Amino acid sequence: MARLFFALQPSSDDLDQLARAMPENPGAGRVIPRENLHVTLAFLGELGAEKAAAAREAADGVQAPPVTLCFTALAYWPGPRTRVLVPEEVTAAAQTLRGELARRLRERNVPFDARIWRPHLTVARKARPAEEVRLEPLLLGFKEFVLVHSRTEPAGAHYESIGRWPLHEHRSV
Repeated sequence: MARLFFALQPSSDDLDQLARAMPENPGAGRVIPRENLHVTLAFLGELGAEKAAAAREAADGVQAPPVTLCFTALAYWPGPRTRVLVPEEVTAAAQTLRGELARRLRERNVPFDARIWRPHLTVARKARPAEEVRLEPLLLGFKEFVLVHSRTEPAGAHYESIGRWPLHEHRSV
């Protein structure tokens, strides 16, 4: 069994830009390490080998354009006690990618968290309540999506990308 999720991972340049834009203490909680920052597309949970293979097969057929998200606020979500970067709007390209991936996962009976998708980038866990902070617009571009294996270790979560799929404009011939 493996704990899996599909995500958008910021590039190294975008992570540098993010580090410059963030307040010094984003939530007085446990700050998420740079290498773990991502936007979850679909959380799959614990899957056996057969369902993991079906998830990969679902991703193989996804056709969606590159995604750009413009993050404009650092918010506090009380339920999970997290500080998150939230985009100003969910772009059509982001909606297309999430919708296509969700549809293909359902077709293959791969379980995933099907709640309303609220794209965000978690920057701190176990955070204290805080007012929303407006940020200078932070534009992040994604040219691929990944399948991530999450392992909990004594030092915290360790994420390993175990599959990558390019995003590109679909051109009909």
